[in-house]
Parts: sequence; C-alpha cells; structure tokens
Amino acid sequence: MIFWLMPIIVAVFWAGMNSLAQYQSAQNAPPTTQTAAQSQAASFVGYRNAVGSYVAANPAFTGSVPTSSLAPWLAPGQSLPNGAGNQVAATPSGNGRIIYSWAQTFPLQGANPGMTNAAAQLTGGDASIGLVAGTQWISPIYGVQALTVPAFVPDGDILSVVQTGS
Repeated sequence: MIFWLMPIIVAVFWAGMNSLAQYQSAQNAPPTTQTAAQSQAASFVGYRNAVGSYVAANPAFTGSVPTSSLAPWLAPGQSLPNGAGNQVAATPSGNGRIIYSWAQTFPLQGANPGMTNAAAQLTGGDASIGLVAGTQWISPIYGVQALTVPAFVPDGDILSVVQTGS
C-alpha cells in the first residue's frame, strides 16, 4: 500500500515546487518597458561618454562629432542610441567647450522620464543629464533648470550638457 502513495507524494511535491519557482521568477522579472529604458539609457551614456572622450582628445574641435570618429571610445559591439546627435560649441571665452549629446527617449512616441532616470542612476546621479521639454531642460534630480535648450536638440529627447574649460 505504501508503495502506491510514495509516487503520488513525490509528484505533488514536485508540482508544488515547480509552481512556486515559476511564480517567483514572474514576480522578480522587471517589466519590459523598464528593461528597454535601462538598455537605451546605457546606450546613451556610452554615446555621451564617447563624445566627451573625443572632445578631450581634440580640445580645439567644434561642430558635430561624426559617428565614425567615435569608434575608438565606444565599447566593442555597442549600438548607438536611436536619434543620437551631438554638437560641440566653444565657450564665450573660447578656452573651453560646451558638449551637447542627445538621443530619442524610449518609447519613441514621446518623452519617457524612465530612460532619463535610468541614465541618471547609471551615472551615479550625474546632474548633466536631463529631458528636453520644449525649450526647457528638466533634470531628474533637480527638476526644471535655467538652461535654455538650443533649437537643434529635438523636443522630448534625453540631453546631456557638459562644459569643459572656462
């Protein structure tokens, strides 16, 4: 009699443990939108860092850094973010540079603060990263900033503004 009960007990125990494992994995999985925002944020941060590295290696440069010139500073296999762009301008004194780097936010239907927040988290709270809303620049850390966004940066994009020198 006990020989018949043992397989049933094992089968019930196994089914219960399998159900519990599936439930836990579903609870711990991040939402798809959050994962996509984090991926796009990592791509943007890598792009922004590559543009900054290019300018550091070419301190007299002004204009838009071509994508082909960024290869030495991008991680192997790193994809560029959607709608990536940059512009490097001289400071009023001419001794420094202002580096604008931007990309479309995810999803592409409009501004997504989730991507901006993820980029700020990836950089340890870097205050140079924000979201463009019309002509305003909104930091996920400090809110609306006094910086007027140049017309060449599309509305709704994530934007990093960094100044080097004076």
